[in-house]
Amino acid sequence: MTRVLAGRIVNGDIGVDDMAPTEQDICAEFDVSKTTAREVIGALASRGLVTVRHGRRMEIRPVSDWNHLDPLLLELKHDPEAVRQTLGDLHDLRMLLEPELAARAALMATDEQLARMRQALERMEDLEADPDSYLEIDVDFHSEIASASGNVVLAFVLDSVRELLRVSRRVTNLINAMPETTVAHRRIYEALLAREPETARQAMRAHLLTVTEVCARGGSGAAIEAVMHQTERKELRRID
Repeated sequence: MTRVLAGRIVNGDIGVDDMAPTEQDICAEFDVSKTTAREVIGALASRGLVTVRHGRRMEIRPVSDWNHLDPLLLELKHDPEAVRQTLGDLHDLRMLLEPELAARAALMATDEQLARMRQALERMEDLEADPDSYLEIDVDFHSEIASASGNVVLAFVLDSVRELLRVSRRVTNLINAMPETTVAHRRIYEALLAREPETARQAMRAHLLTVTEVCARGGSGAAIEAVMHQTERKELRRID
């Protein structure tokens, strides 16, 4: 029921100017106890979707106040263009940060970090027929590069959007065959291993550019809609 109410808020069915459901409304609609209704309201508040004041009806918070790093917001959106906008913003962040992180990692990575990247790359080659497992190793590979840059703040910034990055990479994996993606990662790794920062920067940039078109306004919506449906199925158990 939390997911149902959150979906109504995220998709604008209940807006800041609307009367949000009360505890009693939730009890009546979902046939639950007051305790459960309070837990639902608390879950919505913890995600920044509503404001709760003692003795008063909860209030819907403006979109600008929401935590847009929360993957739930993306999971629940029904509008492909809204999803595209979020993925486009995330892609902009990656384009700004990851090529520079790769360049720094080429200078800063330790032998142990490079070894872990090589192991991740080998796992990716083994998992090309298993998109879900491949995606997890993909995320780990990029996280290792961020850590190897030596900048803990930038690495933390990327880690804070780790869940959103999983969605972004589902788009990548639908657009590009997994073997092609593995080749792109191998180019990045080889540049890091050779300690060539500019080559690493350009290899990362080329890799990220493969999804620029689908994230741009007016691009093909097929991959976006496929990811929306796939994410909805896979994340259904994340929240009641």
